[in-house]
Amino acid sequence: MSQAPANPSQCVKCGAPVGTTGGRCPFCGTEQPRVTAHEPTGAAAVGLTQVNRMRSARPSLRPQPTGRSGGALAAVVLVGLVVAAGAGVGVYMATRSRGAEAPAATASAPPASTASPERLIGGVAVADAARVDATDLLPKMKPRVMAWNGEAKLLEILVVKAKNGTVNLTEPGGEVIVRFVSDQTNPRAPRGKEARQRLEFVIKQGAAEPEPGPAAANDKAVSEPNCVWSAAHRAAVKGGLPLAGPTDARYGWDAKAGAEVWVLSSGAQRIVVDGNTCAIKG
Repeated sequence: MSQAPANPSQCVKCGAPVGTTGGRCPFCGTEQPRVTAHEPTGAAAVGLTQVNRMRSARPSLRPQPTGRSGGALAAVVLVGLVVAAGAGVGVYMATRSRGAEAPAATASAPPASTASPERLIGGVAVADAARVDATDLLPKMKPRVMAWNGEAKLLEILVVKAKNGTVNLTEPGGEVIVRFVSDQTNPRAPRGKEARQRLEFVIKQGAAEPEPGPAAANDKAVSEPNCVWSAAHRAAVKGGLPLAGPTDARYGWDAKAGAEVWVLSSGAQRIVVDGNTCAIKG
């Protein structure tokens, strides 16, 4: 049991100033004995403002860093704070990656193709029947030609009723004819009789599949034109050929020119274009 202090305005344990009505010491928490009315009170009750003033006047028990050791301690504290902050960010990111699931990827539908589907015309795949370029068709014919005869070569290209540089197969009269020739002997021909053959593609509406047939005596194979159809037509237009046409043309060997040439004609106008350089000849 606690004994009453000599000065009832001080804590019985730590000596801090307390009131005379008992209760706990605001500094050490020790229960104080209640002073009866007949006992002398000594000093007046101490208010909270006075207690705080007295408390702030007491010397601090916490050591204050001084000199070099104080700077080192501050540096250690700063490093610790940085490390703790980094660890906190790492924990947050790890928790976020584990707790929050990424939204499911949604596959976007590919854009619809605006190109017209190819269609077979005369055994050749044509992308746009209203705008056909004669030399653009050559690569599409090659598999069929090689299956027929691996040694076959180009014989000639015919363009019929081109307008503005292309052939419209959807209009009457527009067509492209491409012929290949083989110099090999036909193995199915009678013994002792050599027969050269042609394979002819007729690219027009309602045309049949290409079929081999006999070659003419004067058929002369040529190389594919370096001066493609569109370039040859542009050169001819610069030379005076009407752009709108209709224009007929042939690419092949020309005995008079002694070379592979394009011969383009529209009405009375006739222009010869070199099949390799696109230069106008004659």
